Parts: sequence; structure tokens; C-alpha cells
Amino acid sequence: MRTLLFETRTGKPIVDLECTAWSCDTGVLAPDKLDVTIPAYTARSRSLDMRSFLTPYRHSIALIDETVEGDPVVAAAGPIVQVGTAQDDDGKDLWKVACYGPERLLEARHIRLHPGWPLLNAQGIPTGTYDMNFTGLQYGTIMKRLVQESEKWPGGELPIVYEIDRAGTRERAYAAIDGKPVADALDELADVENGVEYDFHPVIADIDEISWLFQTGTDTARIIAGPREPVWNLGGAAQDVRGYERTLSPAAVATEAYFTGGKDGDRVMVARAVDTTLTDAGWPRVEVWDSSHSSVSIQ
Repeated sequence: MRTLLFETRTGKPIVDLECTAWSCDTGVLAPDKLDVTIPAYTARSRSLDMRSFLTPYRHSIALIDETVEGDPVVAAAGPIVQVGTAQDDDGKDLWKVACYGPERLLEARHIRLHPGWPLLNAQGIPTGTYDMNFTGLQYGTIMKRLVQESEKWPGGELPIVYEIDRAGTRERAYAAIDGKPVADALDELADVENGVEYDFHPVIADIDEISWLFQTGTDTARIIAGPREPVWNLGGAAQDVRGYERTLSPAAVATEAYFTGGKDGDRVMVARAVDTTLTDAGWPRVEVWDSSHSSVSIQ
């Protein structure tokens, strides 16, 4: 199995990594998960200053199977989320690297139209200017447009390839002031009765660039699970699994932070903190939202 390090935001290859062990877990409706063990003791690792290459979120790893006949297949790919150290049985140092699919980033991006600010008027009332409203589309196209909009901010771009739009009868409205994570909205659209599956399928180009095909079911063919993947109905009236929630922790480092107060029959207070240092240096955009349920007048 080939282990390729690449830039998260562009998909461009950086270097092939030495790898002594790997594992991955893939499927629809959940991010890929991959773990790789990289020797820190080899001459190549020391000459590359390997730790500086293993940068969480800024860099990603793809596991590529080149043993199959024809084009290479990406078994799993995603941003690095954690880097730890260990030792093998001989006491030699190792890097233990964990990665998740791009869904991890969408958990830390929130629904609103670009440029997304200000959210309030002079009286502290939400303007609705940056709300996202959809009519006459299929669920999969609503998913697609939510992800596309999240890419428009500086540092938000990702190497994602999208399907064509599909007309339909579905409607959805998202208020920008709610700060709803994109990943949560995707999961909700998958979990409603007659919801559709979605998947970020990693692929590799001839020049070793990595991208994700964002695939969704249609309103008539809702399931996209492949023959190697078990099919579980997580939504609707006849669920195979009950009480299941997909939760992804937000990234430890954020480039933009929001705090809101009020929203229920009251004025709204919003505070924002922005720092472009990380996105300017190549990190992907990450937001963190928090809120208070007490009223603005009390606060």
C-alpha cells in the first residue's frame, strides 16, 4: 500500500511516506478513517524532518492500492487530525498518524451565504441576508450546494468534484444566525424519511493529485452503497439502527470563531473573532460556533 502525503486544500502531492503499518475504515454516511505508522528512525525520515511534514489539517494522507490491475485505487484519504509517537518492539521511534475524511472539516464550517457578515442590523435583529433557502431541488443537490458554499471563503477551497444539479420537489431553509454546521445538515438530509446517502469518494489523477468525488443518491435511487459496503437504513420508519448519532469533534485550531446570544423572541448578540494567519499559510478554513440560551437583556 502506497502512502501519499498531499496538501489538504489543493490535493497536490508532497511526498511518498515510508509506512510500516496501516489500517482504514471506509463507508458512506461517515468519514474515512485511516491510521498509518511511519518510522522516525530511518535515514529518509531524518533527512526530511518528517515531523514538519505531518501537519494536522494542513496536510492529508492517502492510502493508494497499486496492486489491482488498471488504475491505482485510493483506499482512503483525509486530513491528518492527530500525530503521536510510539516505539516498536526494538525500541525504535515511530510516528502514529490518524486521519479522517473531509467531513471532519465540514463539521467546523457553518451554513451561510458568502461573504456572511454582518448577520445583524443596527437594532440587533438578524437581517436574513445570508440565509440559504432551497426550493425545487433534490436532497442530493441541496447537500452539494451547502458544501460548495462553504468553499467560497478564503481558505475554504477543497479538491472536491461535484455531480450535476438535479431538479426536484425538496425545500430547505437555513438561517445564517443559527450557525448550523454543514456536516450536521448533510446528516439530517440523509436521515429524514426518503433521505439520500452521500459519500466523499477519494480518487487519484495521473499526476498524483488527490480529489474527492462528492456523490449523493437521487430522490428515486437513494442508496449509493457499493457491493463491498453493508447497507444500513439509519432513517425513516423502518430503521435498522436506532439511536445512532454521527458526531465529529471540531478542530483544535480555528481560523474564525463566533458567539451568539438570544435568538428566541429577543434581539441577538453576535461576537466574531477572525485571524487569517493560518489560512494564509495554507491551512484549511475552520470555524467554531458557540451560543448561550439566555436572553440578550440578561447578558
